[in-house]
Formats: sequence, structure tokens, C-alpha cells
Amino acid sequence: MFKKSGSNIDEIPSIESTIGDVCVYNAPNDKLSIVNDWSADKYPIDTYVPIGLVVVPGSHNVYGDGTCGVMSLNHMNCDTPTTGGSAQGMYWGVYGTDIDTLENLDEVPYVGSNGNVGDTIIGVTGNAYLPSDHANFTAVTNPYDPGTKYYYNDSDKYIPSPYMNDGTFNPNYSMTGSPSSAANCLADFDGKGNTQKIIEVRGSKDYSSWTPSTTTQADYPAASCCDMYFTQGTNQGDWYLPSAGELGYAVVRQQAINDKINELVSAGITSANPVQLNYYWSSSEYSSSYARYLGFYGGDVANYRKYGSLYVRAFLRV
Repeated sequence: MFKKSGSNIDEIPSIESTIGDVCVYNAPNDKLSIVNDWSADKYPIDTYVPIGLVVVPGSHNVYGDGTCGVMSLNHMNCDTPTTGGSAQGMYWGVYGTDIDTLENLDEVPYVGSNGNVGDTIIGVTGNAYLPSDHANFTAVTNPYDPGTKYYYNDSDKYIPSPYMNDGTFNPNYSMTGSPSSAANCLADFDGKGNTQKIIEVRGSKDYSSWTPSTTTQADYPAASCCDMYFTQGTNQGDWYLPSAGELGYAVVRQQAINDKINELVSAGITSANPVQLNYYWSSSEYSSSYARYLGFYGGDVANYRKYGSLYVRAFLRV
């Protein structure tokens, strides 16, 4: 269970979170809870309001404090930024402007040769590819996590899964020491901090009267929509644009995530919609002109010009 206090979400003793668990707002008690056996019969939606899904398990402790990463049930949308909406492409930010408080993360680790465990892990500045449990990923079985496979492509640059075979965290996913790089974007789990830095560069806005434009670079619409978004039990500023390391978890378990979202939709949660087989912005910066994106179709971890239009999902630390 998680108690909401002001604009902060404070952890109190709870079940161990795993990917696909549902984060609900317990309206009568004004608190957030993570439930791993959600059903509309057990948790009536008029009392336990689903607001997100666990994507980064607390057991992996990537945040250093045992919290987990929760993904929004719907996409960010500049027309309705406070509530989200249908999938909408939007810019990341200003092309040619380096946010000097963000690291330029220009490498990802890969193991080569079909992802064999024994291969040497090295860094690459171009594209590399995550595995996934989605049906489109059918070429190469992931040695770290037999439940996932890599998508067929003409590259041998396969990224280690964040999961080991027993479900524990795979440190190779986010390694920053040699032979990989301290600039590994998948070692970035600070989407919340990144978003705050982006918003500081954008400048303060009156959210009661201002909305970002999808194609106005100075609006930093991807981060702005996440910062403006809120649900029952959360406030503006609680949600954020996820980092590359966080978003990678969603790519790897996209089928499990969408199965749960479809279950929620069937139960009457009309605001929920599945992640798309498309490209999504992260809050990780690549350079002054490019930011990191992750592909839910091919598992790509690459970079794109900041005025490119990609989809956005918000995350919440719980």
C-alpha cells in the first residue's frame, strides 16, 4: 500500500511488486495500492480506481529505494494533457539546444552473436535491439530470459534483457563499467529527475490556462504533457517522462502489459489503451539535437531528432 501525502507518494509496507501489477487509488482511504491479483470483482472500480501498471518491479531496486515504476494506462495527448487520451505524436523539445544538466547518453550495451550469454558486452552508438514477449519478436531466443525473443533484423547487436532467467535484475542491462560505457542510456532510470530538468529549461507555465503544442519545440511537449498529467490519487508533477532504462522494461514485457490493459478495458476502464507497435520518446538526451527513443515494434534503442513526432506514456514512482 502507498499513502498519498500532499504531492508526494510515500511508501508503507506492501506486497512485492511485479510487472503487470495494477496500481489503484483506494478512494475511501485516499491512498494508492499495488495489487497483483486484480479483478473487477475483487477490487470494484468505483472504489479501487486503476491508474497504472507496474512496469519496473520494485524487487529490481533500480531506483535504490525499493520503489517501482508505474506506467500510465493511457497515452499523453496535447489536446487533453491533464487527463491523457489517444496516442498522439509530439516533439521532444528544441533541436540544437543541449540541456546541460542532462548527460548525453550516446551508447547502449550489446552482446552480439545472437545475444549469447558468453559474448563480450560492448557499447555501440548506433541502434541496438531489446528482446520482447510480443508475438512479433520471433527470431532469436533471449538467453537471459527464455520468455522473450529478439526481433528479426539485419543486425547482431542484441541488448541484454533486464531480467535474468530467475526474474532477478540483470546488471548487464545497465552496466556502465568497461567494456560498456558510462554513457549507457539504459543505465538511466532517473526519468523523474530528467523531466524536472527539462521543465526547468522550458520555463514555468500556468497550467490552468496553458497547453503545449505537439509541434512547438519550445513547449517541450513530451515532458510537459507528463508533468501536467494527473489521476485520482495523484497530483500534477507526480508523473514524468520515463528514461530509456525505464521504458526498456515496457518494451521487454509489452505483451503482458497489453494483456492486462485489455483486461482493464473489458472491465470498464474506458480511459485505458494499449501501448502501440510504434516509437516512444524517453527523457534521456543523446545530444543537443537528438533524444533517445525506444521502438515497441522492433525493440530499437536509438536516437531521433528532437522535433520528431513520437508517442508518449507517463511514469510514476511508487
